[in-house]
Amino acid sequence: PDDWMSVKVKFTPNLPADVLSEVQAAQQADGMLSQQTRLGMLSFLDDVQAEVDRLTEEQEELTAQQARAIYSDVDSMIRSLEAEGYTVMRNSDGEEDTAEE
Repeated sequence: PDDWMSVKVKFTPNLPADVLSEVQAAQQADGMLSQQTRLGMLSFLDDVQAEVDRLTEEQEELTAQQARAIYSDVDSMIRSLEAEGYTVMRNSDGEEDTAEE
């Protein structure tokens, strides 16, 4: 029989990827293409959705860290005012409202 006719040959170029150009092209497409599409342009990235999930997780952690830093700064200012004899008034939400001497 003609089994050789059912053989499919697939050629894969064995050339190094130009990662820098890929990354630059993805960056330049910011605002024109979705994040998933831009990440899909990167040959070294196997799982785009997993990368999107990691980026989302990192952004959420960064936001939480920034919120903690802001709260810490505000808390330090309040303690400093209280140490100087000011009374910090709190609004109905329990948040600091004003400082009075």
